[in-house]
Amino acid sequence: MINGNSFDTFDELCSEILKLIRPRQVLEIGAGKGKYGRLIRTAGLAETSLIAVEPDAAMNPLLTENGYSEIVNRGADCLYETPDMIFDFIIMGDVLEHFRYSEGLDLLQYLNYRAAYILIITPEAMPLRAPEFMVGHNAQWPPRLMTWHDYWLYQRCGQMHFYLLRGNMDDGQTPLAVVMEQINAAGMSLRFPTNAELTNYQTIPVQLQLVDQRTHDVSDDATVAWYYRPA
Repeated sequence: MINGNSFDTFDELCSEILKLIRPRQVLEIGAGKGKYGRLIRTAGLAETSLIAVEPDAAMNPLLTENGYSEIVNRGADCLYETPDMIFDFIIMGDVLEHFRYSEGLDLLQYLNYRAAYILIITPEAMPLRAPEFMVGHNAQWPPRLMTWHDYWLYQRCGQMHFYLLRGNMDDGQTPLAVVMEQINAAGMSLRFPTNAELTNYQTIPVQLQLVDQRTHDVSDDATVAWYYRPA
């Protein structure tokens, strides 16, 4: 983060993924100033419905300005009270590191049954401490700690991790492998600062990796495979 604002490392990548998937309903947890709402509107997704879960009510005017039609000024645990709600796309940008690991994992397991995709952007070795627990950084989420999930895209740039998890909801969404192929072919780049003054940057190409550990069965003649979750 820069002065409380997210790095722009994955902004273009997020925008292109959203344009490709074209979600109808998006939930953002920890929406802050509404950065991802701006990305969605800039991407031309005028019909996408945006819901923000943001504890700080002072952010409401900015969130409304950036296109959120519903704002819930509570913590993420309020989502447990509406287990019948489902979403095409859930965004957790620079949010997950603020939870205890056990709480973050519980939340992700719950959301996995209620979303088609879950986008996570999180830093690794970036200490941030504050008197208020949820303002500081409290857990790291490198790939080795994401193996509870079975099907996701991943890229690292500097200290930043990008994950796109394929949830269990399916209603004709773009297959994850298709997302990877089209995004990797687009020729985008990522950048991350290599000094505290933010004058030098590491630049790398977008090259999403697919992690596929889905449970499946194969027919006796090995011509057909049955996967027990969405593609």
